[in-house]
Amino acid sequence: MGKDLREQIYEDYRSSPCTALAIDESTDIASEAQLLVYGKFPCGFRIVEELLCCSTLHSTTTGHDVFSAVDTFFTENQFDWGRVVECCIDGAPSMTGRNIGFRGILQRKFPHIHIKHCIIYREALASK
Repeated sequence: MGKDLREQIYEDYRSSPCTALAIDESTDIASEAQLLVYGKFPCGFRIVEELLCCSTLHSTTTGHDVFSAVDTFFTENQFDWGRVVECCIDGAPSMTGRNIGFRGILQRKFPHIHIKHCIIYREALASK
């Protein structure tokens, strides 16, 4: 059932004319780095937001590692980077670095993708 649901979500994602991504890397309770990729895309007459990928980063968490994991996920599932118009990332150095961070790598390979910096983490921290 889970596999069928995942395939339905992936098919909706593949068939959408444009998509947006939110990518986050964080450490779980077992001290393992987890990569989450959310997709936001039109489906019928509504905009849906779905968790596309949750994977463990087994070695380091550099910008190259994050980009490589997302790119591999895109390749394996036949997702098109050309349809991605926006990517939201947090403020971690591995994500925002202009040269070796995820942002820099993504902008060099796909300059059409608009990068947004998400501040929700800072808001959550400030509210505590």
